[in-house]
Amino acid sequence: MDFDTQDPLLLACRALGAAFDAHDALVAQHLGVSRTELRLLNRLEGGPSSQVDLAHHLHVTRAAVTIIVDRLAAAGLVVRAPSSADRRVNLVTLTAKTWQVLGQHYRPAGQRVLALTETMSVTDADRLTGHLKAITAALGSGP
Repeated sequence: MDFDTQDPLLLACRALGAAFDAHDALVAQHLGVSRTELRLLNRLEGGPSSQVDLAHHLHVTRAAVTIIVDRLAAAGLVVRAPSSADRRVNLVTLTAKTWQVLGQHYRPAGQRVLALTETMSVTDADRLTGHLKAITAALGSGP
């Protein structure tokens, strides 16, 4: 099978990735954090997480996450608190300040994306969502 690196689908995927990168770079700059630190903050949008889980998600060591969380806590972007289920575990949570800044950036972008579906049928919007999930899975499956 021939492989065309200029296939319109592949070019669209690259453009989408570049758009996400550019948007995240602006958010990171606004918060004064690195891209890895922003990935950690984005992960916490799903709720509090242990440092072990964060290390797994970021594919870094627990020691590296400790350094990252220390820096983010010092900047007032996250807080650590003992887990109510296991006091040996510290959970990391976003601060209200961080939620506000993330919302200022991600909410309008999300609204612009969802506005694209307003002219689509529910079936077409569901189909698009399914295709994006399939592309995500294909990219995550490795070489």
